[in-house]
Amino acid sequence: MLLSSATNGDWTCIGNGASASVWRWNGRPGSVLRLRQTRPLDDETVREAVSRIMSPVAVRRQRVHAFGEWLPDMTLSPPPADHVDRGDLENFWFSMELKPKRWDQYVRDGYRAADLLSGQEEACERALMALLRSPGKNLRFWFRDKGPQRVMLRPADATNSIHRPGSRSWVRRLAQAIDRSRALAVVRRVQGWHDCRHESVLALLQARLDAVLSKERQTLSTADADQQWTRVLVARQAEAAAAAWLAAECVVAPASAHLDPDAAVWGRYSAAAIANDCSVMFRLDRRLRVMDACVVDLDLKPLTWERVARRARKYPSLTLLTELAVVADEPENGREWSDVQKRVDAEPNGAHLG
Repeated sequence: MLLSSATNGDWTCIGNGASASVWRWNGRPGSVLRLRQTRPLDDETVREAVSRIMSPVAVRRQRVHAFGEWLPDMTLSPPPADHVDRGDLENFWFSMELKPKRWDQYVRDGYRAADLLSGQEEACERALMALLRSPGKNLRFWFRDKGPQRVMLRPADATNSIHRPGSRSWVRRLAQAIDRSRALAVVRRVQGWHDCRHESVLALLQARLDAVLSKERQTLSTADADQQWTRVLVARQAEAAAAAWLAAECVVAPASAHLDPDAAVWGRYSAAAIANDCSVMFRLDRRLRVMDACVVDLDLKPLTWERVARRARKYPSLTLLTELAVVADEPENGREWSDVQKRVDAEPNGAHLG
């Protein structure tokens, strides 16, 4: 029914990625329908666990069926009156989608995730300037009166006003606004649930595979025991253990002894992987104040052999931790990250797990 409606113009596709597509329906303004492409949505208990982990900035989600969910339209619609932190609804100006990426690993085209997530306004401004020069898929804007727009960084000698997107004053004020928001602080905190040394996770999968094959070889021939399905089985067991640990730790009760002995590793790695690849949506008013912000793309990532191996090749070590990360641990460099986290945890709705 949904797809047949899409063919007659009632539906508009506003985003299409590798894992999901996003649709806007004329009959439900202020909302969008997100459809998973191949994998169904996570179990409801796991979804609740992830929302609690990302509290209080997790996007509000409403399941439609196994593959679809309603989300608030954060692109062109102003925030609801009961969800505005600052600003005035009539002054809603634009929305921004920002993909922070892993704070101590991601560097590309001058952009360092360490800058954006450092808790320092100057470093955040550097990160935004780099993204404006080369946004890729990490930065997008929607303006209330114009729709999706590319914002270019203006030359230093151009008109400098907070009302001119891309000007230095505009970038500086925007950096101040998002740096003070709770959303980036929560993403950085959840990334800290696991160090994401993908090669060590791959080694743990391999050790589990070797143990399973060792048992199988006691009753099967070597050829039968080395089948590819055993590798798939081990990865699926790790995924199930991650989901069970998250549900037990964050929703049901403290994790019990019957869980997989490595469940905490899988669970923390999966939570950090969500924070590494999520997007943060901001809605801002004409004075460049954050009206509201939320974290989207909260599905558990596939804990497959291929995906972990690809991450291990792409991010082979954490040398960036000492070479490139902006760690504000000296008075002359500004605030320590712990100060930012304390400020987030002190918020009325900011009681966090972890």
